[in-house]
Parts: sequence; C-alpha cells; structure tokens
Amino acid sequence: MKTRITMCFLAAVITISLIAFTSTVFAHASSSFNITSDSSGVKAGKKFTVNIIGKDIAEVYAYEINLTFDTALLDFVKGVSHNKGYKVLKTSGNKIKFALAKTKGQSQENGEVVLCTLTFTGKTAGISRVTLDSVKLMDEILAATDYSVKKTVTVSITAKGDSFPAPKPTPVPQGAAVVAAAAGVDGIAVAEVDADDLKIAKDNEKDGIMHERIQSCHR
Repeated sequence: MKTRITMCFLAAVITISLIAFTSTVFAHASSSFNITSDSSGVKAGKKFTVNIIGKDIAEVYAYEINLTFDTALLDFVKGVSHNKGYKVLKTSGNKIKFALAKTKGQSQENGEVVLCTLTFTGKTAGISRVTLDSVKLMDEILAATDYSVKKTVTVSITAKGDSFPAPKPTPVPQGAAVVAAAAGVDGIAVAEVDADDLKIAKDNEKDGIMHERIQSCHR
C-alpha cells in the first residue's frame, strides 16, 4: 500500500512538472527576433555595429545568441550588452556565441530588448553578411526555449579610395542652342546667342514651337 501511494505521488509530481515546463514554452512562443545594422555601407577599414533585438520576450533569466559572419569581408571587433548579468563571448572561425545570465537579485528581461550589440570592421570590397542563426531563452529555473531565426543583414563594403558616383548631367536636346550667363551686380543677366546656334534650334523645332530653357547661374 505504501509503495502504491509513493508511485502515485511521483506520478503527480512528474505531471505537474510537465505542465509547468509546457506553460513556460507556450509563454515564450510569441517571442520574435531581429538583426539590424547602423549602416548599409562603409569603406574598408571603417566600423559598423549590428544589434540583436528580442521582441515580446517574457521573464527571461538567461539567453544565448548564435551568429555567423563573412570572414572574407569582415573582422569581428567586439560584442557587448547593456543588460545586467554575467556575459560570455566566444568566437570560432565565422561563428559568434554571446550569452548572458542574470545573477541573484537582478531583474529578468521583458518586452522589447536589445540583447547584444556587435561591432565589425570592413576588410575589403564586397557585400558582407551577418546572420542571426538561433536564440535560446531561459527562465529562472533554466527551462529553455530554442528559436531558429535565420535572419541576415547585409552591409556593402567599398574600397578605401572609392567615392560615391557623380550625378549624371542632364542631356541636352539635339539641335538646342546652349547659352550660359552669370548675373551682374545689379542682378540682371545678359546672354548673347550666336545666329548659327539660333538657326539650328529653329530648324529642329517641333510643331512650329521653339522651346527655351533658362537656368540661372549665380556668382
């Protein structure tokens, strides 16, 4: 009889534990994660940062973040978090692991939280990629929920001597007479049009209309 009572008690404890664990998993089911960059493009040798953001997280006591990055185009500089807790950062090849665990008395994370900020330096020209592969969230009893994220942010790396392309000039209609005139001190600009240019423009008129384009040039 005593053995039977003990077995029933153990079964009840296991059932309650399973319910508690299931509730924890469902409580975190609505959580989502994103990866953002503070720049869409940098020159080689310049730094940029990437944020890992958790949304709708609840009562998170610890978390682990796993990322990969393009080692051919990027150098990893550092990873930090402004959240309180014991932090661990590990790198291996193109992989980064960042983890944080609360210590006694520190409040849990809830809502929308920047989980960590990573800094990279561009090495050479190309389209670099940083991928948030997965996130693990843990509550106070370390019941874990794993999320496969697979989100990527891209940053264009340009060579040190490269510059932004110059704007293309506005095309001039064929047969147009182009004249530039700068305004004098009285604010009045006077332009002279060559008779041959004026004739060419007239010969190329359409529908009996000769168009004039006036652009002011300030000294």
